[in-house]
Amino acid sequence: MVSVAQSINISYVDSVQSYIDSHLKKIITTREPTSVYEPMHQLTFAPPKSTASVLCVAACELVGGSREDAIVAASSIHLMRAAMHLHERLLIGQHKNKSESEPKISRHMLGSNIELLIETGIISSAFGLLVGSINPTSNNSDKILRVIIEITRAVGAQGMVEAEANEAEFDQLRDQRSQRLHECGAICGAILGGGNEEEIEILKMFGVYV
Repeated sequence: MVSVAQSINISYVDSVQSYIDSHLKKIITTREPTSVYEPMHQLTFAPPKSTASVLCVAACELVGGSREDAIVAASSIHLMRAAMHLHERLLIGQHKNKSESEPKISRHMLGSNIELLIETGIISSAFGLLVGSINPTSNNSDKILRVIIEITRAVGAQGMVEAEANEAEFDQLRDQRSQRLHECGAICGAILGGGNEEEIEILKMFGVYV
């Protein structure tokens, strides 16, 4: 039997994830060229569910911020997760542990050139969201810059190069990436919520443990 606390937690995660999805659906729209943007829209929501972006919102709220304060960073983290997932598809094809809920869009249907364009488009959209959220009137540029740095560290070039590892190391690599992304989500949320350095460090460790 599900306890009241568990029900609240499940409802909270679903509520925040729905909020992030709704925000992204307004941004990642289908337009020309449809050969790129249509699958890009589908693949944005294709990766197995991750709580990293939800953790970003939760951390922000915990230190006194709001969902609105964290939505751009949370959406960017979701997009980076989608790009990482697509990169794995490019390198190892249809992996044996692929989620059953993933849209049935194969490499053969898209072509590796289109998948590369989609990956680049998703990453560009993530950084575009962050840069576009800089507001001189609210003096948030320092916070956004810190968030950009944290996201870049979490899913930067080193992680992409490491994806060349052989399949025996794949699960371990995926776990490391997930840890980095959750750590990043917690840090970014705490920064945007106005947390002090001690709170940011505590939430960073919480993200690692998650």
